[in-house]
Amino acid sequence: MALRPKDTRPHVIVVEDEQFQRETLVDFLDENGYRASGVDSGMALRKLVEKDPPALVLLDLRLPGGEDGFTLARFLRERSRKMGIIMVTASGDTVDQVVGLETGADDYIVKPFKHPSELIARIRTRLRRSNILATGQLTIGDLKIDMVAHEVTRGEKKILLTRLEFELLAAL
Repeated sequence: MALRPKDTRPHVIVVEDEQFQRETLVDFLDENGYRASGVDSGMALRKLVEKDPPALVLLDLRLPGGEDGFTLARFLRERSRKMGIIMVTASGDTVDQVVGLETGADDYIVKPFKHPSELIARIRTRLRRSNILATGQLTIGDLKIDMVAHEVTRGEKKILLTRLEFELLAAL
């Protein structure tokens, strides 16, 4: 029996009670370089998070079983400050958006969203930020930016920057 290599793609959990939407999102994420799992309730999310912690959760607001997206966002945020949480929900109500962000979500998208590429861009942005927070480094191709040491390297070559140049690069 051959051992399968460990899947190192970022794990994204889709929490969506509508089966078609959940499966569509899981397939789309898989096709775009993520290891995606789908669950339909808060209880299923809690079990999966214990077994296979995600890098990011796409969280619907209205769910069956007594737990809503706000409750689950609080649960996820208590477990990890690094885990990304993006609410993907049909509720465009401003109060829901504000409460979602205040309960722990990093971002909020109203569905149906116009372009799936917008969702991928938001996921990439959130994962990039969590990686910078965890490692203090940002890698873009062969360019490495060390936010702690204030150093930039391309391949093995160190790039000398003034303090202002570094701060501008880091801001971009």
